[in-house]
Amino acid sequence: MVILHSAERHAKHSISARQGRTCRAIVRAVAGMTGTRHDDFFARSRCPMPTAHARQTAMYLCHVLTGLTMTQVGRYFGRDRTTVAHACAVVEDLRDDPVFDAALDAIERRVTARRCASPATSTTGAAGEARHHGQC
Repeated sequence: MVILHSAERHAKHSISARQGRTCRAIVRAVAGMTGTRHDDFFARSRCPMPTAHARQTAMYLCHVLTGLTMTQVGRYFGRDRTTVAHACAVVEDLRDDPVFDAALDAIERRVTARRCASPATSTTGAAGEARHHGQC
């Protein structure tokens, strides 16, 4: 059995400066789209449904666009990884709505355009539609 020291465990779950900048850009973009206050994304208490959906959207985008683990995204937002997993499932279900999906695609393009010199790569979603996952 291998026991990781506290510093090793912390390094394993820390995020890079670039990932942090991308997560901050995602929070700003989602806040602008939803009218949610920045501080509400990191509030410790439960929030009204529109705020919770905004936070779930930001968590999903941080996970998808940065490649962060759910544990890392949870730490960034002050939440547990299971909360991030739930957020990702909720947002994936919401992507079935063409209006929501278009808004999410717009945020993805906006965030990836800032951090990538080349265009975002596309993958095909479960329903066969192209999804942009801004991997540089």
